[in-house]
Amino acid sequence: MHYRQIYLPVIVLCSGLIWLSSCRPNNSAENKNAQAEVAVQDANAIVSETIGHFKTQTYSSTVNISKVYKSGLRYDDVLRIHSKLDGQDHVRVLMIVKPQAERKGSGVLAEIRNRELGSAHRLIPESKRVVAMSPKQNYANVVIGGLSLQDFQMVQGVSPFSEMRVVRREEVNAKLCDELEVVFSDQSQYQRGQLYTTVDGRLPVLLRAFNKEGVLIKEITFDKLEQVGNAWVVKQLTAVEKSFDYTSTFNFEDIQLNTPIDDSIFTVEFLQKGWQDAPDKGRRF
Repeated sequence: MHYRQIYLPVIVLCSGLIWLSSCRPNNSAENKNAQAEVAVQDANAIVSETIGHFKTQTYSSTVNISKVYKSGLRYDDVLRIHSKLDGQDHVRVLMIVKPQAERKGSGVLAEIRNRELGSAHRLIPESKRVVAMSPKQNYANVVIGGLSLQDFQMVQGVSPFSEMRVVRREEVNAKLCDELEVVFSDQSQYQRGQLYTTVDGRLPVLLRAFNKEGVLIKEITFDKLEQVGNAWVVKQLTAVEKSFDYTSTFNFEDIQLNTPIDDSIFTVEFLQKGWQDAPDKGRRF
């Protein structure tokens, strides 16, 4: 066989391999982009399912709050919370804190629309005045016993996150969970977080929140969850506030779902009445 007959096929084969090699990085990049897009879609679906367990048209409960500082100092509060969901991401919330001993209680009325704080009013119990809060304050100053309105959004079935990504799968509190890296829609308190949700059932187990410097400032543990019909409710939460060294335990009682609540409840006039005229336990509107 002539040497040309031997080497010609070899040259053709090598040329083909070189061409395939030159194409591989582009295919790899395309595959990575496709995988990233699928991962984002999966993360959105996971968060939607996890938070969606708590979504109801109306929600009412009495919350017993115990706040214990690292020094041993303790405060107990009783909170009534009422919320109404109008549309996908439009929530109105009324919170009234019961006066106790030297503490005069307080109250907050807020409207959350499209994951942003649309308006908020705070009751000043000493003067029975209601003060409008500046939109620039956002969620930062709307905190009850260690949980902010942004935290309560999850209890009400509305996601406070704008971005999310699946990171890994690991066991947390004896439950197999997916860890998701999340970015908060409003960053006046937190910038990003870690959400752990069970693989079996998609129920939240733990949320860690970090500030812009990446410092852990709060941990929220979902201690007890209970299914009521097609929805789930939080029965107990523990919030560890790292910045101020205290731990708050929230016990939710007298929970009512999807019972009519009149719109007059979510008004400045009703907030101004304070605890005495807040809706009684079990009362329906």
